[in-house]
Amino acid sequence: MLKSHSRRAGLARVVVAIIAIAGTSLLFGAARTAATAPPQGLPVCEVAERPAPHSEYAEWDETLLDPALTLGRGYEPPDLREATVAGQRVTLRPFVIRPLRTLLDAAASAGAQVHITSSHRSFADQERLLVANPGLEDAVARAGHSEHQLGTAVDLGGDSEWLRLNAARFGFALSYPAHRSPQWTCYREEPWHFRYFGPQRAQLIEESGLSPREWLWAEQTAEQTGTR
Repeated sequence: MLKSHSRRAGLARVVVAIIAIAGTSLLFGAARTAATAPPQGLPVCEVAERPAPHSEYAEWDETLLDPALTLGRGYEPPDLREATVAGQRVTLRPFVIRPLRTLLDAAASAGAQVHITSSHRSFADQERLLVANPGLEDAVARAGHSEHQLGTAVDLGGDSEWLRLNAARFGFALSYPAHRSPQWTCYREEPWHFRYFGPQRAQLIEESGLSPREWLWAEQTAEQTGTR
C-alpha cells in the first residue's frame, strides 16, 4: 500500500487530471452506437446504498457498480500490489499490471502519448478526494461506488482516440463513454476511465455498443433467467 504522503500526492494528481481532462469532450463511436437501445429493464439511475452484486474478490470482472450499488467500506482486495509502469507508480491487482504495461508499450510504439493518472483508490481515499474537492461531487463516484476501489480501474490521460480504438484488445473497457453517458452509465462521460475485464470481455463490451454497466446488467439478468 502507498504511504500517506504518496497517497496525498496521488490524490492531488487525480484532481488535476480530472479537471484538465474534463475540459474536453469526445463523442466515441456515436454514429455507430448512439442509437443502441439499453438492455430491457435496465434500472434507472438513482442514489442508494445497495450491496453490489458479484462483489467477491474473485468476481472482479462481474462486479456491477453504479450510484445505487456499493462495495461498502470494507472492500479492499488483499492482493493489491505496488508497481512501476512506464515510470509511474501504481497500485493495482497483480493481473492488471502486465496488460497495462503492454498497452502503454503498444501506445508508445504507435507514437501515441498515453500516461497513467490514477489507479486504485480505497474507500477512504475516495472520501478524502471528495471532501477536499466539493466541486467534484457531481462528477466523481461516492466512496464505495467507485470502480477504482476494485483495484482493476485506471485513469489514462493523453491520446484518447488511440485508447478508444485499441484499449479493448488489451482487456480495458471504457466505463463511461460519451454516447452512453450519463443516461445509461449514470455518470458524466469520462474518456480517461478504463476498467480491466480481460481481452475477451472487454471486446464483447466494445462490440455490443453498450457501456460496461449496461452489459454487466444484461449478462447478469440473462444468467438469472436462464436465457444466456
